[in-house]
Amino acid sequence: MAIVCFHLLLVTGLMVMNGLLVTRVDKKIVRQSPSAEIAPALPNALGPYGSLIMQASTQYEVDPYLIRAVMLAESNERPRAVSRANARGLMQVMPATAAHLGVKHIHALFDPKTNISLGAKYLSLQLERFGGDVRKALIAYNAGPGTVTRGRRLPAETRAYVPKVLELWDRLQMKAKQLSGDS
Repeated sequence: MAIVCFHLLLVTGLMVMNGLLVTRVDKKIVRQSPSAEIAPALPNALGPYGSLIMQASTQYEVDPYLIRAVMLAESNERPRAVSRANARGLMQVMPATAAHLGVKHIHALFDPKTNISLGAKYLSLQLERFGGDVRKALIAYNAGPGTVTRGRRLPAETRAYVPKVLELWDRLQMKAKQLSGDS
């Protein structure tokens, strides 16, 4: 199982996470500035949707490697993927979630920009809801926030999903460090 590390600085409220200097504001992790060793590798480490991931990362203050890890776990980067539960697109957004977030047409979920933006926004909302706890946010993203808040038993899919995303997130971070020459 992957171990996700947060490198704490001895300055109140600051930490380095995934190569980004971040701070906690209202229990939400906020991206402030990329560190020199990771920033050059971002386009290569984020794959074919890197620029869209970076836009969503900046807009919704979610780590870009976490967004890509969710995308890989959810659809393996297939923009027209549809699950048995009817989740759609790269980030496997449910039509009801999309409607709640303001999308009126279900076909928009197949547009990579729309889907990545919605997925990142929903992930950001879960991170905020659960005080920056990535595990709880991922459970909520996959099985719904009620699974976390009501203490429901995790579905088998979710029990496999969370470690998979964390492992992918860890691998993407390591790949970025390798691409930047910081091994």
